Amino acid sequence: MVSGGAQFGAARELRGPVMKVHRYLTVLVLTSFVLIWYYILRVNNGIFTGLGGMGTNSSAAFARRGPGLRQNAPSNASEIAIVVVACGERHNEALNMIKSAIMFNRNQSPLRFVVVAEDQLKQNFVEKLDDWQEINDNIFTYEIHSLTFPAKDKDEWKKLFKPCAAQRLFLPSLLTHIDSVLYVDSDTIFLAPVQELWSLFKTFNASQFAGMAPEHEDKNAGWYNRFARHPYYGDLGVNSGVMLMNLTRMREFRWEQHIMPIYREFRLKLVWGDQDIINILFHHH
Repeated sequence: MVSGGAQFGAARELRGPVMKVHRYLTVLVLTSFVLIWYYILRVNNGIFTGLGGMGTNSSAAFARRGPGLRQNAPSNASEIAIVVVACGERHNEALNMIKSAIMFNRNQSPLRFVVVAEDQLKQNFVEKLDDWQEINDNIFTYEIHSLTFPAKDKDEWKKLFKPCAAQRLFLPSLLTHIDSVLYVDSDTIFLAPVQELWSLFKTFNASQFAGMAPEHEDKNAGWYNRFARHPYYGDLGVNSGVMLMNLTRMREFRWEQHIMPIYREFRLKLVWGDQDIINILFHHH
């Protein structure tokens, strides 16, 4: 803040663009301070409060387990498994997704994050997630897996559409110890409790094993109904960026045995890679 006659007179001459920039920066700083202060209050007042001093985490290679349910989480809440695949520069996006899921979960259910990543990214995930577990009293568990593609055409699968995006097609064989997962693309941000999506599993009938949203809502703007050169699901196709997957049922269906013939037949017509393959499969099933 400026004081004194000469200084005040000099300050008056700065009105215009310079003063506008100064006011903008001042407002920006104050807004940032208020947001940080609000976040700290929310953290201290319930989002991340609960058990402390849980002792040493049990661990295996690139896997960490927390204490399970929090004191203020529902005692009958089932664990929610969230899967994300990270390659190249996508690891920062994946970490942001994980943070948003933790923040908006509000201890409604225990979370397990399943990260499938390139080997050079694993240690970075371990360091970040271990730090967050300590800061937040181990309110989640996690495990990290290496990328796994069929030996035949491995390089093609890895590069299909986006780097490593096709990994979701092979989650049933990779995660044989998990019954169901919520797969999300690395650029996903949660703005509500994950439980709201997870609860949709209860609406599945006896034969359904996956849940996705339509690719578009308007036929006039739809991509599949206007441009696709292959079969697709329903009127508008489905978007696989957020996908509920009952892995047990997918294994019983022999999911991957259906995927391979589709890829061989339509490989030259696939624009959106693995999402197109999923659309073709659900067109027929």
